[in-house]
Amino acid sequence: MAGNYTWFDDTQTPIPENPILQIRSPTDLPTYNIQSDVITLEGVASDNVLILEVTWLNDTGGSGTATGTNNWSVIDIPLILGINNITVTAHDADTNTGADVIAVEYTEVAPPPDTEDPVITIGSTDAVDGLLTIAGTAVDNVAVVEVTWVNSLGGSGIATGTANWTADITLLEGNNIITVTAYDAAGNSNADIHQETYSIPVDTEDPVIVINTPTSDTTYVTDQSLLTIAGTASDNVGVIEVTWENDTGGTGTATGTDTWTQDVPLIEGLNVLAVIAWDVAGNYGTDILNVMYTPAVVVTPDPDIIWTGDALRTNTTGQPGQYALIHFKMDLLWGNPNETTSWVWWNNVAEYNSWLNRQPLDNEFWMRVTVLSSEGDPQIIIQDCDTNIIGENVPFTLSTTGLRESAFAGIYSNILGTKTATIQVDICKDNGSGAPDEAWVSRDIFCSVTIIS
Repeated sequence: MAGNYTWFDDTQTPIPENPILQIRSPTDLPTYNIQSDVITLEGVASDNVLILEVTWLNDTGGSGTATGTNNWSVIDIPLILGINNITVTAHDADTNTGADVIAVEYTEVAPPPDTEDPVITIGSTDAVDGLLTIAGTAVDNVAVVEVTWVNSLGGSGIATGTANWTADITLLEGNNIITVTAYDAAGNSNADIHQETYSIPVDTEDPVIVINTPTSDTTYVTDQSLLTIAGTASDNVGVIEVTWENDTGGTGTATGTDTWTQDVPLIEGLNVLAVIAWDVAGNYGTDILNVMYTPAVVVTPDPDIIWTGDALRTNTTGQPGQYALIHFKMDLLWGNPNETTSWVWWNNVAEYNSWLNRQPLDNEFWMRVTVLSSEGDPQIIIQDCDTNIIGENVPFTLSTTGLRESAFAGIYSNILGTKTATIQVDICKDNGSGAPDEAWVSRDIFCSVTIIS
C-alpha cells in the first residue's frame, strides 16, 4: 500500500509520518546576518515514502518553490531591511509536511567615507566699473553642494550654481584676491584663486538738482511764513546729501537725496533759496528759487453774518411732462426789516432762513455757489439779481437793483426718477475796493427733485 504510515500490526490503523527538512546553507543555525538584499538557502529533506516538493515563504513578503526535493535550494530570496523569517517546507504525497525556519537579519553596508576633494576651476572673469563677474566649473566624485567666494579686501558670498557657477563681486580699491571654494556633502573642499587690481576712477562730474515744488519756475510768491520746497537730484555715481541756504538766514540738510524735501522759514520780503546736491567726491550742483514773502492780511468775517448751521434740506416732486424744481434765493428786501433772508421755494411754498442780522447796503456783500456733489445728472443754474448765468465758484455781488431777490440757484428735472445736488453757498463782505474780503462764511443746501409717473 502506498503512503507514509507506520504499522504496529495487522489490526492497528496506520500512523502518518511527516517529512523531515533541514536548512544547511548558509548556516544550520536558526539566525543569520547578511548585508545583501537577497539570500540563497540550501538544505535536505527526507520522508519514509516520497518528497513531492519543497516550498519557501518570507514573512516580510515573497514565496516560491525550491529547486530539488531531497537536496533542495532556493536562489536569491528577496529581503527587506530588518528581520526576515523564512520558512522552508517539505511536502509528501499524503500532504504531510515538515519545515525549518531561519531568521535572516538584513543590514545595509555603510559606504566608505568620502575623502576625495572636489576640483574647481575659474573659467572666465570680466571686470566693469568696479564689478567683477567670475564664472567656472566644479566637479566631485559624489557631488558639489556649494561654491563660495571671499574677497581679501572685504566681502564674501555664495555663487549661483554648483557644477557650473557664477558670481558678481564688488571690487575695492587695491589688489582684490578672490578665492572661490567648492564643497561636497562630506565637507571636502578645494579652491581656486583670481587676483584683480582695481583703481577708483576720479569723479569730476557735478550732480544735477532741480526744484519742482512749489514751482519749477525761478520765482514764487507766497503769504505763508513756512515754505515746503522739494525736488530731485541725480549724479553719475550717487548723491550723498542735499543742503539748503536762505540768503536772509538759515541753512540745513534736506530730507532725502534722489528725491528730497525741506520746510524753509521765510523772512518778509525777498528770500533767495539755494539747494545744493553733493556727491562723495565733493562735486556739487545748485538750483535757485527766488521767493517773495508777503504776510497774508487776516480778515475776520463780518460779525453780522449768521449764515451758519446744519445743511438746509429741500425736496419736491412733479409729474411727467412737468418740471420738478427748487429755487434757493438770497433776499435783500424781504422779511424782517432788521434781517436779510434766504428762502427756498417749491410748489408755491417758501421756507425762510436769515443770513444777516441787519439790512445790507447795495453791493456790500459777495456770494459764490459751488456744487459739492450731484446724482442723476440734474440741471443746475446759478443766477445773479439781473438773471445773468454765473459760473460755479465765481463770486458776484448781492445787489438790490431791479429784483427783490439778489441771487438764486436752482435744480430742475423733467425726467422720471430722482435728481439730487448738494450746493455750498459762501458769503463774505466787500473789502471796500470792489472785491471780496475773502472771509467767507459757508453753508450747504441739499436739494432733491423727483418726477413720478
